Amino acid sequence: MKQLVYIICFVGMSMNCQAQSWTGNVNSDWNNPANWSTTPSNGDDIQINLLNFTGAAASPVISSNSNFSPAAVEISNGASLTISANLTTQDDVEVINPGSSLIVTAGVFNVNVNNGGRLIIDLGATMTLLNGTVNVGERFIAGEDAVVTIENGIATSGERLLMDLGGSFIQNGGSVEVDATFAMADGNANSNSSYTLNNGTLTITGEMGFENESGNFEPTFTQNGGTLLLNGTLFWFGEAPGTGTPKCLFQGGSATINGVIENMPLSTVNMYLKLDNNASVTFNGNRWETINALDSVITLGNSLLLLNNTHDIINAGAWYSAENASTHFKGITNLLGSGTYQFYHVYVNGTMPTNTLNHTTNSPLNVSGDFFNINTFVPNSNTVIFNGLNEQSLSSQNSLQFYNVEVNNSSSTGLTFVNSLFTNYSVAGHLELSDGIVYIGSTETLTLLDNATANAGSNDSYINGALHKIGNDPFVFPIGKNNRWRRLEISAPGTITTEFKAEYFDNSYSSISPVNSPISSVSNTEYWQLEQLTGTDQVAVGISWEDASTSYITDCNELSMAHWNGSSWDNILSTTSGSCIGSSAGSILTNSNQTDYGVFTFGFYSGVTTQNISICQGEEIVVGTNTYTSSGTYVDVLLDQSNADSVVITQLTVGNPVATVFSNGVVLESNLNSNYNYQWINCGGGSLAGEDQPSFTPINSGYYALVVSEGNCLDTSSCIYYTIVDTTICNGTNYQVGTSIYTTSDTYSDNLTATTLEDSVVISNLTVNAPNIVTSTSGITITSLASNALYQWIDCATNTEILNANNQSYTPISNGSYAVEITENGCVDTSSCIVINSVGLSEKDISSNVKAYPNPFDQNIIVDLNGIKATKLKVINAIGQVLYESELLNDTINISTEHYSKGIYFVEIIMAEESQLIKLIKN
Repeated sequence: MKQLVYIICFVGMSMNCQAQSWTGNVNSDWNNPANWSTTPSNGDDIQINLLNFTGAAASPVISSNSNFSPAAVEISNGASLTISANLTTQDDVEVINPGSSLIVTAGVFNVNVNNGGRLIIDLGATMTLLNGTVNVGERFIAGEDAVVTIENGIATSGERLLMDLGGSFIQNGGSVEVDATFAMADGNANSNSSYTLNNGTLTITGEMGFENESGNFEPTFTQNGGTLLLNGTLFWFGEAPGTGTPKCLFQGGSATINGVIENMPLSTVNMYLKLDNNASVTFNGNRWETINALDSVITLGNSLLLLNNTHDIINAGAWYSAENASTHFKGITNLLGSGTYQFYHVYVNGTMPTNTLNHTTNSPLNVSGDFFNINTFVPNSNTVIFNGLNEQSLSSQNSLQFYNVEVNNSSSTGLTFVNSLFTNYSVAGHLELSDGIVYIGSTETLTLLDNATANAGSNDSYINGALHKIGNDPFVFPIGKNNRWRRLEISAPGTITTEFKAEYFDNSYSSISPVNSPISSVSNTEYWQLEQLTGTDQVAVGISWEDASTSYITDCNELSMAHWNGSSWDNILSTTSGSCIGSSAGSILTNSNQTDYGVFTFGFYSGVTTQNISICQGEEIVVGTNTYTSSGTYVDVLLDQSNADSVVITQLTVGNPVATVFSNGVVLESNLNSNYNYQWINCGGGSLAGEDQPSFTPINSGYYALVVSEGNCLDTSSCIYYTIVDTTICNGTNYQVGTSIYTTSDTYSDNLTATTLEDSVVISNLTVNAPNIVTSTSGITITSLASNALYQWIDCATNTEILNANNQSYTPISNGSYAVEITENGCVDTSSCIVINSVGLSEKDISSNVKAYPNPFDQNIIVDLNGIKATKLKVINAIGQVLYESELLNDTINISTEHYSKGIYFVEIIMAEESQLIKLIKN
């Protein structure tokens, strides 16, 4: 365990064994010589040790300025010193052991301020500053189980204020100033090191750190009130065996941090920083970084976090806010890192017009309170999730654009868009309505931009108000009002700049009459308003119900779409889907694009006959005197025998499947891919079992076609020849199908047209064989690396075959240039010519000297040349590829083979006139 106090007689750093001792023979007067073993002089060491007392005055008091300036001062074994006037020491001051205490009530107490003195409170001792001033030259330390209490006055440390091994500071008032480092380190079995700021001012010019190096501890800084000013870095750092979660707790008062906040690289501890109650923290640094997944930044209660200036927040852990905690971004903030961001109230505001929150990380920005954007929010391509448990508000004085937005608010009120300045809100990516109602006021607009998407909503989550959509995509408006979810859909507009606005109303339109035949009435409980704000595109319009009984819908055959033309209600021919019974859902969509928009609602027939009829292409249906042959909705007025009008509405569907097959690589595909039934057939042998999808991949050559059916209507495609060919060619040659020429191994698809004009698909599985023509040379012997091949050695000078030279290796009988012709898998190729010019010369046998090991090998090969003067070294695989080559050779070469696959390899050592090939195997 760390030990802060120094053994007096053995260390000799602070105090010698001849120190002047307090005896207290007369009274408690520090300046009375009768109270000392020997009258102290300037530079003497002083001991106040209860074991040395001979009188009753156990606690010396400096009630008037000290007559002398001692060197080191030790207060131990339950003794105490009260300073009520000036005292200056020339060395360290130590207060040690339980019961020992130092009390400062007035005056100026200087601890070796010129030469780096230390004030050490250790081993269960205490110190209390009631008033006056304490100036420590270098280090002010609360050691093991020691407690330093600052009630009032001023305390300064010229370099370091340290709490270690469970030591603690409690500041209830006054002023504490640290000129360099404020450090809390480790703890002990009884307690953690700590500093508690209840009131007063703590000023640190340098850095404030949590340092764990001895074990699993939680040194803790707690601010319940007062003021903290940190003009430097706030950091966490741990080093093995140090672990744990040191804590920085702001629970009241105000704190200003003018430097970086970070858990330092390679730290073994977790950052824990928490704001709670009414704490206020201002961050003016340029970086706030967490590095571990367990690092935490937490804001709770009514706490306030102000993030000023330009800075990066790099979060690998959890940034969590709840209750009513507020985070103010009052500069330029870049949110980075892979951790989670959960804010409560978020403000992007300040006096600078450039105040910006850049949502740079891909992690979602979660907001569970209000989002107040006074200046600029940059979403990039990321997601904001509103996930509060209570009502949330969104407000901005500028146009505010999101990329992806998810509303997942579990309260009964959801999310409200509010602003008195008529702000425009927009979404460029996706709007996901998971839970909670989104309220849009009459002075706000929410717009989904071109290519933006949205889910259809639900009874628990929809847009209560107007929703705008820009673009040329079909779209379903997830709208509703007052606990009614009622979608409106449009088909795709023709231009990307077209803008529609849709809103649902849960009451009767101002006029529900007159109505025009064939409808007899319109809904008196709800209507939709669709406006085209830009463009002149015509789209089909659909409206929906989620509960037929709530919309007073009872019969789909009597349901239609009604449109207010400005003076009366017109019927729009439309198609109904879903169910019109009880609490069932459904929708109705106009059969054609509309030329006029405005108010739409449900229209109802009375005395109208509706019929849904399907026929095949080429057939016809007769209604009265009219004949129909194409799909559509038709209205006919007939006269019965009493000459009374009868209205017949015919929904006619004409099936006309046209089957066409095309090839996509090896796959045969239908030109039709939805709302049809499929059956692939063998033109010569009937249906193919199980092949009832739009695509089909034959496994055998054959003659195939596709039957497509729609209801009772069907069509059969033309038959197509499908041929599978497996073929092999030699390297350097080619393979041709139609006009296509292939030279490499692969599977190819070609579409051909026969003279009979019937389509043909040829699937070619092509393999290209390439003989291994790599050779190696050992001395004057040349060896082919091809195995199980036919060999013919050639004299390159005459380009003639060498008689009877048909083995894998060849040893020339005369100098010259030689090559080998390889026949392998029916393919022939010739190696490069090898020059041999040492026939007849005395060869040095290197095989006994050069070694390559281990054999077999795993991760590396070691080549030992044993003094042989080689010029080059190669590693070659079994097919002749050179995997390693070097001309800069030491006597011992270590070659990494980690990425080599299992198999046979050759190490070739090349000298001026010869080479050697060593065979190795990798496991």
